[in-house]
Amino acid sequence: MDTVEETVEEKEVQMKTVLSVLVVSLLFCVTAECGELTGSATLKFNTGDAEFDVTLSNLNDQPSFNAKAFVGDMSLSFGTSKEKVEKLISETKMRPADVYIALNIAKMTEKPLEDVVKEYKTNRKKGWGVIARNLGIKPGSEEFHKLKSVGKNKLEKIKKAKKEKTKGKAKGKGKAKGKDKAKGKGKAKGRDEAGDEVQGKAKGKGRGKSKW
Repeated sequence: MDTVEETVEEKEVQMKTVLSVLVVSLLFCVTAECGELTGSATLKFNTGDAEFDVTLSNLNDQPSFNAKAFVGDMSLSFGTSKEKVEKLISETKMRPADVYIALNIAKMTEKPLEDVVKEYKTNRKKGWGVIARNLGIKPGSEEFHKLKSVGKNKLEKIKKAKKEKTKGKAKGKGKAKGKDKAKGKGKAKGRDEAGDEVQGKAKGKGRGKSKW
């Protein structure tokens, strides 16, 4: 009986995990579609800094192709559980860039993530400029510029990784095509050589018959 109960519990946990990933993936897809329809520049973060807003908009577009990888990256980078990251997206309805900046503010201010989430829920319409200020990061301060710089560096790393991945795929395709061509040439040569040998034998037989 204990074994059966444990098996049922394990299946329930697996189902919850699968459903959680599906919900996160769906929300990422919705975010991606909104970006395509309205343009990433129209996404409002209201940080009080135009350049930082553009960085967050671009950062928001990057992980939409792989929700699972994004959740894992945020969990590893900020030392928080994947479940917490997933809840920020599925329950708090945060966009990828919102998740990133929320985790950064919690880390920089050494405040519980729950405090940042509470402030976000209260002032999400006013934007991250107000949220950050209420949590102790004033616009134009050293902490604010650090937050801005961290976001920019993260965006560059993601773009670089995607570029290298694309190059790797292109090289792989090029090598595969090169091998196929080489095999084709080898077969053609083999046939030519086989053809010469057959012709040689035919000539030999012909000469033998004429002597008789």
